[in-house]
Amino acid sequence: MSQVDEERWVKDAAARLNRSLLTLSRCNRLLWRARSEQELLQSICQVLVETAGLRLVWIGYCEDDAEKTVRPVARAGDGLDYLKRVKISWGSSDAGEGPVGDAIRTAMFCRVDDIRTDPRFSYGRTEAMALGFASCVALPLVADVGPPQGLLDLRGSLTLYADSFDESEIERYADLASCLTCAVARLRSNVADEVIYGVTTLRTREDRRRAEEALRKRAQLLDLTHDTIFVRNMNDVITFWNRGAEELYGWKSEQAVGKVSQQLTQTIFPAPLEEINAKLLRTGRWDGELVHTKRDGTQLAVASRWALQRDEQGNPIAILEINNDITERKRAEKGREQLLAREQAAHAEAMAAQHLVRDLVNSIEGIVWEADARTFQFRFVSQQAQRVLGYPLERWLSEPRFWKNHIHPDDREWAVDDREWAVAFCAAATADKRDHEFEYRMIAADGRTVWLRDLVTVVVEGDQTIRLRGVMVDITERRRAEAALRESEQRYRYIFESTGVSIWEEDFSEVKDAIDDLKSEGVGDFRQYFAAHPEFVQQAISMVKVVDVNDVTLKLFAAESKDELLASLHKVFVPETQEVFVGELIAIADGRRSFGAETALQNLKGERLSALITMTLPRPPARFDSVLLTITDITERKRAEYLTGHVFESSPDGISIVGRDYRFQRVNPIYERFWEKPVGSMVGMHLAEILGREVFEQRAKPNLDRCFAGDEVSFAEWFATPRGRKYRAISYSPLRPDSQRVEAALVTARDLTDHMLASEALREAQTELAHVNRVTTMGQLAASIAHEVNQPIAATVTNAHAALRWLGGQSPELEEVRQALNDIIKDGKRAGEVIDRIRALIKKVPPRSDRLDINEAILEVIALTRSEVLRNGVSLRTQLANGLPLVRGDRIQLQQVILNLIVNAVEAMSGVGEGSRELLIGTGKDVSNGVFVAVRDSGLGLSPESLDHLFDAFYTTKPGGMGMGLSICRSIIEAHGGRVWAMANVPQGAVVQFTLPAQPEMMS
Repeated sequence: MSQVDEERWVKDAAARLNRSLLTLSRCNRLLWRARSEQELLQSICQVLVETAGLRLVWIGYCEDDAEKTVRPVARAGDGLDYLKRVKISWGSSDAGEGPVGDAIRTAMFCRVDDIRTDPRFSYGRTEAMALGFASCVALPLVADVGPPQGLLDLRGSLTLYADSFDESEIERYADLASCLTCAVARLRSNVADEVIYGVTTLRTREDRRRAEEALRKRAQLLDLTHDTIFVRNMNDVITFWNRGAEELYGWKSEQAVGKVSQQLTQTIFPAPLEEINAKLLRTGRWDGELVHTKRDGTQLAVASRWALQRDEQGNPIAILEINNDITERKRAEKGREQLLAREQAAHAEAMAAQHLVRDLVNSIEGIVWEADARTFQFRFVSQQAQRVLGYPLERWLSEPRFWKNHIHPDDREWAVDDREWAVAFCAAATADKRDHEFEYRMIAADGRTVWLRDLVTVVVEGDQTIRLRGVMVDITERRRAEAALRESEQRYRYIFESTGVSIWEEDFSEVKDAIDDLKSEGVGDFRQYFAAHPEFVQQAISMVKVVDVNDVTLKLFAAESKDELLASLHKVFVPETQEVFVGELIAIADGRRSFGAETALQNLKGERLSALITMTLPRPPARFDSVLLTITDITERKRAEYLTGHVFESSPDGISIVGRDYRFQRVNPIYERFWEKPVGSMVGMHLAEILGREVFEQRAKPNLDRCFAGDEVSFAEWFATPRGRKYRAISYSPLRPDSQRVEAALVTARDLTDHMLASEALREAQTELAHVNRVTTMGQLAASIAHEVNQPIAATVTNAHAALRWLGGQSPELEEVRQALNDIIKDGKRAGEVIDRIRALIKKVPPRSDRLDINEAILEVIALTRSEVLRNGVSLRTQLANGLPLVRGDRIQLQQVILNLIVNAVEAMSGVGEGSRELLIGTGKDVSNGVFVAVRDSGLGLSPESLDHLFDAFYTTKPGGMGMGLSICRSIIEAHGGRVWAMANVPQGAVVQFTLPAQPEMMS
């Protein structure tokens, strides 16, 4: 439902409610002021037609004739002759099978929603349709206290005809029917009082014996009324029991006469019986309410009137007791008491709702405001206004030109980044009666410049714009984030391109998965396994994907473009390189954080290079999709070593010779810088004296032992030195001066601290870039997010006003008030949920690995982008498969991918001039029993060249794009074990899909 339709629906609902409240108010006045039964019935019909807008209203009473006719006694509205042409019955004939007869027989209301098709309205359907009647409700008017045609007996119905009825209307009309029944019973009860008085006076004309006899004879006349009447002597023994008493209590006259009345009916008195009898003897009359028990054991409340009969000497001889069943009236009174209690509770709830609305408005991060549409003077601003800009709320409300005077001077002109002057833009949009949004700056009280995104709703009544409402969102941080994003991208590019070493970004994900599979198969000694299975090593080399290289790498390996190196590692590998690659595989299998070694490579011209490779490995459980390697060309150094015969004093690396006794035999000057000890003093020292016993036993000794056994050993890690933590690449080479036996080890230590810091900075820049990209994307959706927040706030205010009107009526409609309050609570929660989603997406937290439902994650993102999609004229549909397996991953990162794809799709369709703009988001199972997500748009599509580079870093097809969004998306998806790709959509547009592995079922 659009906002316009929703507002129209709210107005119509409010009008219906007001009409119902007015109707009930007027009917209540008639019920309480009624003096004549006929006048009351006719007035009720007239109010229902004139105020409630019903088509036809009539009230009918049951006749005991052969046809069991329902005789109309009051009517109002269209088609009064309809009741003359259609004779309604309450019997089982065709004329009695309709809603009226059903309501009278069952004592329950009967509703016919469609007169044309409902089989219960077959009798009289043609006549009703000719008058345009569509729906009908028959409500019973039944006070079942005696046989038909009794003085207080009431059987009939209140019948209503209209275009339609809703549930709440029927409930209100049913309550009206109950009240009308009680009112008629009350009027008839007054007539019974007059009969009682006449009967009472008869007993004073004869002496006791003749009076009693005459009373019994005259009492036979009382069988003609259906009131409950019996006579008892001064010992409370029943001497007469009329037909109405038989019907009400269940005992026949012969069963009741001779019994003590209080014992027979188990009377419960409102006061001690002695006090009641004393008043009766003193005044000759008593009336009050009693509780009697019928023959079947059920209790009922009665309004009892006693009249004392005396003989000619003035001695009391008998008591005439007339009882009217008021059980239903008592229930109604109790209901009114409960209604009053609910009214009081509703009033308290309404006051609480006002506080809730106020607290909700003030809890929103943005400034909620309302202003005059002509002067732009504020009528209301939330408390956030003072927090954001620092000005007291009184100034916002009291100064007519507050907003205009505090706009940044640069935004008061016409040409600022092609933005119109803020005031003129708002005035033009208001004149066009269109909602609008725009960004501008205001000067805070402390002189700060605050960027605001203002989302404005134009309120129109009739043809006049009466006020403006909106939310000012502080986007200063978003603006800073955008600047930080640009700076971060520049810093990332600078680090990547300007570092003086060759940097390779490689994807080892498949290699890591293959090694994990070997572990699950029981492989423990990977060095032995790789030696026995050289084909695995070859396959692993092919598994590695080169993601990116820097410009130094192009020069080092004589490549003209990056594409030449991104194809395969085989181009730069030589046989010796495989040995170092095996070392990399072992480092991954051992869970080490880094690896370093010297090896030989070749450039694309076939020229051999000597290189030092340093590889930084990610912390578990991170994926191995972005492993950074630095390659330092040491060709010249190796040549110098060969030519000088291991003369290493001038080497920039720490070089030493360690004997089999683990003591230094020779060290070069670098060691003095490493350990801050004179070179001469270190010769002859045990390694444990330099490194410490623990480091020696755990790291140095095992590597030296392997070297003494004939192995080349290399590793790289962080060391604690007198000059702080240093990252060094260590290699152990066996020395065989005279024979095959290794006599010593040549130990080379190179300080790669600067290289490692550069690598870590690069990784941190990547992480920061992903976060900033997320914040920037959320910034682009600020208008949509604010709209999502503004909608529940506007609905909350509307519901609160409606609740106050209902409470302010003469007869408050508490159910409607309760519904309005429930709606306020729902709208408040809805606004809170939007804010929670925003906070979750922009919060900077470490990656998580949770089990999650991908459909649920998609729906949360759609909720955030819904307004943005609608604002761009895009039709969004979903085809989310049921029963998808759960996936494991970071919810925020995956929602960042979905958010980027939706935003990109919407932007791609912004250039479509004609035709529909459709966005389809679908999910399903892929061939590997994982899940796939597809985002399809009907935009201009992508060229074949774009499809090949769409996910490359810094590649973009948008004029103002930076080329990082989809690159980050690919990194996130591949980090979760999936893959992402793009293709052309049919008939037009593009499809971006990604897959994720399913989370294995938990073992029971």
